[in-house]
Amino acid sequence: MKKIIPTIILGLLLFIFPAFVSAQTAQDLANEGLDSAATTATLQAGDLPTTIGAIVGVLLSVLGVVFLVIVIYGGITWMTAGGDEKKVEKGRKMLIEGAIGMLICVSAYSLSVYVVQKITSSIQ
Repeated sequence: MKKIIPTIILGLLLFIFPAFVSAQTAQDLANEGLDSAATTATLQAGDLPTTIGAIVGVLLSVLGVVFLVIVIYGGITWMTAGGDEKKVEKGRKMLIEGAIGMLICVSAYSLSVYVVQKITSSIQ
């Protein structure tokens, strides 16, 4: 029991109190690291509509790739069906659903580009 109390006090002194003292220093180091990463990545500070448009564009691009993979998988399923009607129907449905999904992604992408261009031109 006599050894526990000094150990707790030593733990408080070594681990908790220095954290309060060095919090600002840690934040400054983190900010420097983030600024360095942004400079290395050549990120530019932009206005909100442009940033949102870029995020939407990336998300829609990823969805387009997903639907492309679905179409390819559906085609492979259909080609390797070997006359099995269930596999042929499964591949056919995947191709149709993938094509519809790609159409929706392309439409959403073009609509978002149009809206972001209108918003940014009205702001300027």
